[in-house]
Amino acid sequence: MQTRALKFLLHSSNAAYDAATKTFVYNLDRRLANPRSLQVERATFTPVSTLTPMPHVVYMHSAALSSMLRAKHTVVLTAEAHENASDVIAVLEETHTRGRYAVRDNGPVYTTNRDAHTRRIDIYFTDGTGTKLDGTLALVDQDALIAALNPVIWLDPETSVVAASPPLVVGGDVASWASRGLSGLSLVTANNISIEWTVFGSTKSVKLTADWDSMTDNSGTQPQQVGDSTTVLMFKTGSGVGSQAYLIRTSLLDLFVKASKIKFKNPSDPDSNQADIGTTLDVAINTSYRLTCVRTTANPANTYTFELLTLDGANVDTLQTDSQTFTALQNYPDDYDVVVGQQMVEDYELSHYVEISSVTAATKTAIHAYMAAKWAGTSSNVAGEHAGFFAQMKIKTS
Repeated sequence: MQTRALKFLLHSSNAAYDAATKTFVYNLDRRLANPRSLQVERATFTPVSTLTPMPHVVYMHSAALSSMLRAKHTVVLTAEAHENASDVIAVLEETHTRGRYAVRDNGPVYTTNRDAHTRRIDIYFTDGTGTKLDGTLALVDQDALIAALNPVIWLDPETSVVAASPPLVVGGDVASWASRGLSGLSLVTANNISIEWTVFGSTKSVKLTADWDSMTDNSGTQPQQVGDSTTVLMFKTGSGVGSQAYLIRTSLLDLFVKASKIKFKNPSDPDSNQADIGTTLDVAINTSYRLTCVRTTANPANTYTFELLTLDGANVDTLQTDSQTFTALQNYPDDYDVVVGQQMVEDYELSHYVEISSVTAATKTAIHAYMAAKWAGTSSNVAGEHAGFFAQMKIKTS
């Protein structure tokens, strides 16, 4: 009977990686049939750069290849059991370079069942305790990063909106919207008003379907807002930008659209007769935006610094900036109602809203990353290098 030896070169960059099982997978064009023996001739592995501490040895596993072997080939000893077979096919020891592992010599030759066959090869790695090692860096948890900044107000339309008639579905009416920030803020839809939960980019928003639609928190004392703060929100204009359309009103920021511009109430004298303050920030109808307002009491003093990023439409990715300086800044009292919407807001939408009591560049960058991930529906990995491996296997078939 004629036999032939096939060398299989397995590289992590050529595999499909299953993050749930931490397994590298190769799907063969045709099944691997009538094997006689299997040997791992070479293997190297480098774990993700964020792994700590680094293990002393790394085990290379394959359930598919192990199932082809004629007899139990490897046993991992533990304090209480030693008869449990393992699918370890190679042991990689640390080289002279910390965090790099390799098979020092050719691995043993394993006899296989001649009637075994497979079209799928799986490879995964563990430390000496059997804990699976990641093949890719962890994903950035944008929500956790925002939570760590202790937001004063955090309106998240994905997680904290309550349906008027459960379950919550796109196009369904919204009953309330609770802040994920400091306690004490929950926006409630007024009676006989329809505010819809809808799609906003790759995330969600609340849509004000008619003029004078609003959501209000009138429960009493609001979260304590401070003078130095960074506020970022995403919103979409409706069918009109000429008349005064309110976006949101808090004790720090009374924000609206009027005459195709972003405007806000004069913060020097917080009363019901505040003057309108115009910015140079242009808005168009039926367009989505990310608006940033950094409010500083010093450096620069008594200043509102704005950025307006266009998220869609003809001017997508256009960034506008403006700043307004005042002789003094005052807050509304803590029992001032927080309101979303009111007059001339037909088809306006408010999506994510985050307010942090910090004016550092790092704070703004973190909120922008959160907003970008929500809008685009994308995720990113933490900084570092992914794991990588190479293996050369020899399989004799007949």
